[in-house]
Amino acid sequence: MSVVYALFAGVLWGTIGLFVRALGAQGLSSVDIVVLRAVLTSLLLFAYLAVRRMPLFPGGWALPYLLGTGVASMALFNWAYFQAIRLTPLPVAVALLYTAPAFVVLLARVVLGEKIARAKALALVASVLGVLFVSGAGFGAFSGFAGTGYGLLAGFAYGLYTIFAKPLAGKVPPEVVAAYTFLFAGLALAPFASPLAEEAAWFRGSVLAVGLAFALFPTALAYTLYTKSLEGLDAGRAAILVTVEPVVATLLGIFVLGDAVRPLQLVGSALVVVGAVLVGRKS
Repeated sequence: MSVVYALFAGVLWGTIGLFVRALGAQGLSSVDIVVLRAVLTSLLLFAYLAVRRMPLFPGGWALPYLLGTGVASMALFNWAYFQAIRLTPLPVAVALLYTAPAFVVLLARVVLGEKIARAKALALVASVLGVLFVSGAGFGAFSGFAGTGYGLLAGFAYGLYTIFAKPLAGKVPPEVVAAYTFLFAGLALAPFASPLAEEAAWFRGSVLAVGLAFALFPTALAYTLYTKSLEGLDAGRAAILVTVEPVVATLLGIFVLGDAVRPLQLVGSALVVVGAVLVGRKS
């Protein structure tokens, strides 16, 4: 089931673009959207924990890991990703972000002692190439040292979630991990959001409705499932499996938003699927 959890998390993450476009059309900035997502997600998850009478405090030993998932990963990844989007074409930023599985595989070898088996290495290559094709970035899209640096930093920080969450797997409920992750991320990014007194869009019913759906499905549920998958998968395999996210996002863009499709995107989607199959067979 761990493979299914990771794949389903990736599918849910693939819907993020729909929510971001809807909230952006309501007048929220990119940072506002991230903060709204983090605040609503943490509120939903802490309410869920209280109703289920689950432990709200995982213990002091877990705090450094939760600060890692929330601040070092979630907050830093979002900040760096927005900088990359500002300085590079969006497809290039997406491709740089999805260097994350490579960082996870390498960090998991150094930090967690995970082996890099042949199947995992092949899956990693297939997935990274697939994301390059899906994003449309190609191989010659260098956009300057600053933009490239921010994009790689975003990929590194994105990958850190898996590294920090892996030691918590099986010891702290995944709902608790996700709740604290978004609490700390929201607190870290709140100073960069529009002041509430000046941001009337925050209080519109349509914004809150979309925001709650955003917080529930591709955030609370997705991160809970992904963290749960780490109980049965090593960090590298889990990170490779969720590269289905840009494939799902591309398909939704084509069939829901009417985006144009390119042949290389289909090739890239097939490569990502090949990577997921290779990982799934080893699990």
